[in-house]
Amino acid sequence: MSILFVGPYKQPDEWGKRSFNLLQCLKTTNVNITSRPLFLASFPPVDIHEEAEYTKFDNYDILIQHSLPMHFVADSSFKKNIGVIDLETVDIEHSGWLYKINLLDEVWVNSTVVQNYLAAKLPDKTVRYIPNALDIESIKNAEQPETSPILDPNRFKFYFIGSPEDKNGIEELIIAYYRSFTSQDQVQLILCFPGVADNSFEHLFKKCVQKAGRLYEEAVTPLVHIMNTPLDSQQLISIHMQCDCMVSPSYTFASQHIPLQAAGFGKTPIVTSGTGTAELLTDQNAWLIDSYDECCTIETRPFPDVFTAKETIRKPIIKSLSQCLTEAYRDKYLRDKKRSNTNALLEQISYEKVGEQLKDYICIQ
Repeated sequence: MSILFVGPYKQPDEWGKRSFNLLQCLKTTNVNITSRPLFLASFPPVDIHEEAEYTKFDNYDILIQHSLPMHFVADSSFKKNIGVIDLETVDIEHSGWLYKINLLDEVWVNSTVVQNYLAAKLPDKTVRYIPNALDIESIKNAEQPETSPILDPNRFKFYFIGSPEDKNGIEELIIAYYRSFTSQDQVQLILCFPGVADNSFEHLFKKCVQKAGRLYEEAVTPLVHIMNTPLDSQQLISIHMQCDCMVSPSYTFASQHIPLQAAGFGKTPIVTSGTGTAELLTDQNAWLIDSYDECCTIETRPFPDVFTAKETIRKPIIKSLSQCLTEAYRDKYLRDKKRSNTNALLEQISYEKVGEQLKDYICIQ
């Protein structure tokens, strides 16, 4: 059995991390694997040595493509064509993506909401749920980092890591933070926008300040710090280890890697209910923000026919997010209880555990 895997596993973003982890899971199945990196973003590639790039076999049985549906290729020289997609919205009929997905033999997704949607729209297609995986050993063996002067050790530190796009719920996070705390509270919000230019988030902050009204005044505003320098894997781990509570109020259904990694470090994330991330991070090991289905009215979209108002997203409720922030800060007993429940999650999403699931999926009937 030989597999050709194509995916963005050298990209430093969420998509790249998920693709890299999936490739490592496939390698635990002990089948022959050759990998080829796919670049669909303008980020500089991650400098990693992937041994699967240097293997070559006479014949390949399965082609696994982790990509956007518009780039899927159905190649009849393979016995099975599998597409892996991180679908962030549902109700995508107008985009033409369903047609491209239907060309493949099988589809893997990381959200049961997306799985159920695609299964209903493509009843003759095999749609499988594959949970995101984590490198558990890197978490267990992480060394204590040097204390950053930016991160105040005397404050409770909420943090976000990602891009300041609408779909990531940054506006809701900032407003909820201002609503929940004042300068008298020993809190700090760290917003990490790796590699993002200053002007990309300055407008966002002004809009949040305007919506928050008199909550934003220098004398009463709780501390916020923005970091936009690129982060390598060790710097990312350092932030996890030095902060207290990860916040990810995303609108999207695709399961996210960074909140799961934060949970692995015991940072009891706050995530949006009803999303793929909340299928793994439950109220037993995290805080869930109340949310509701809403049409997608995001201004920043990657393509003209994607993220339109015909699609559905999961919108976090600001008041609920505010309650989650307050409870995470004030209730140490509950926070410790959630943290103690993380071990069961880590066992469920290790490379080896997810690899066991993949063994059945990559077989040729």
